[in-house]
Amino acid sequence: MRKGLLLSGFTLIVVLSAAIVVVLPHHEQTTPPATSPIATSAPPSEDPPAATTKVVMVVAVDPAGEAARDFTLAAGSQPVSGCGRSHVSVGTDVVACGPAAAGADVCWVQRDRRTLLCGTDPWDRVLRRVVSDKQVPPVPAAADAQPWALELTNGAHCRVRNGGSWGGRADGYNGAYYCDQKGQYVLVRTGPVVNRDDPLWTVEFGPLGAPDENFPAPAKVGVLTAYFAGSA
Repeated sequence: MRKGLLLSGFTLIVVLSAAIVVVLPHHEQTTPPATSPIATSAPPSEDPPAATTKVVMVVAVDPAGEAARDFTLAAGSQPVSGCGRSHVSVGTDVVACGPAAAGADVCWVQRDRRTLLCGTDPWDRVLRRVVSDKQVPPVPAAADAQPWALELTNGAHCRVRNGGSWGGRADGYNGAYYCDQKGQYVLVRTGPVVNRDDPLWTVEFGPLGAPDENFPAPAKVGVLTAYFAGSA
């Protein structure tokens, strides 16, 4: 799933963060001339700021609906149907279509309202063209959008689930995101998948197996970056 750690191929716009971070220019520290032979201790340093989750909006198309600069458009096209608002979008005209096997859950609508350009995950610079069986009406942004993908504090990169048959657990947790750490998933049992109560968002992380298989309790893991799909 992971295509690379750099996001240079995407037009990225930071639209939300649990805290506003101001980065000041770095100035090399110099030692002032001594004015007294008496040494004085430095004042105690402040505590480091609390970790926060960075939220990024990924815009893979330009205002005309065409692939953004530096994106690669894969050859060919695939038919899709039943297009509606994507649940990972904080922008307009980003849709999800069926069937799940088409992998068309994050798609930007082009001007003809039938051709769509679909992304795979925020770390991939390839878009795939699909064609809806009918024109897609204007689609508003989702008020309750969930992240398209997550970078976690344990190093995992996880992408939201799009259908398919997944394993289970005896404790009732289900898979919500698949991750690039083999056999590991972001899990959910009740409530929201991503806990946003604190500046550093958290998720439940663990394996899946047979429906009645016993596993240790999921680990609580922080979210470094949450990616949403957006529009230009």
